[in-house]
Amino acid sequence: MNMENKKEELFVAKNPEYYEGVKNSFYFNHLWMSITVVITIVTAILLKVPLYRYIILMETAISTISATIYYLLLQNAKRTEVESKEIDWKGITVLRYNGWAFSTPLMLIAFILFLSTNTNTKISIKLILTIILLDWLMLGLGYLGEIGYMDRTLSLITGFIPFFFLFGIIYYTFLRNKFNVFNVVVFGLFVVFWGLYGVGYAFPLEPRNYLMNVLYFLSKSIIVIIFSGYYLSKL
Repeated sequence: MNMENKKEELFVAKNPEYYEGVKNSFYFNHLWMSITVVITIVTAILLKVPLYRYIILMETAISTISATIYYLLLQNAKRTEVESKEIDWKGITVLRYNGWAFSTPLMLIAFILFLSTNTNTKISIKLILTIILLDWLMLGLGYLGEIGYMDRTLSLITGFIPFFFLFGIIYYTFLRNKFNVFNVVVFGLFVVFWGLYGVGYAFPLEPRNYLMNVLYFLSKSIIVIIFSGYYLSKL
């Protein structure tokens, strides 16, 4: 672990009030993700088109993974308080990235399936694998910076390389010369929210964790609402 990360951990450990907002956001996100599990299941039951139902059920899986991770993060926080230990930021980071390693590929697959349904664009296995590998590369570079095995600034800069390749491929495949207002809106939201994760990555420890939770809540909520509302409107 580098000295920058260590100093941040010591500062927050000595000022536990900085951790309270993060802990509360764990609870709120766990609750909301549990609610979205119910919302997406009900939506999937109502849908008649198999592909639409499949996309929404992928959102159910994403919400289930997210709810589980936030439950574990919340338990980590409670255990820290009960045992009067220093905040286990490394454990929080590992849990968060473990969750993202499973949930973000599903998010991206659901995303491109949504785009494809509006443009009749075929999706190849090669495209899916390329997107997943770019996603994991982006996460891996971020993780190396988080745990101190890589300079955080270098981690941030290099992490944006697969980010731009990832969304460049998606744009070229599904939006270039294939205008659809819903696709443009959803694509823009993904780029903005995922880009803001990179901005939040540069923040100090406590606001970084808090911002990650807020961004995840907003991005997940808006996408679930758009996908569910869009497909239900086609009933």
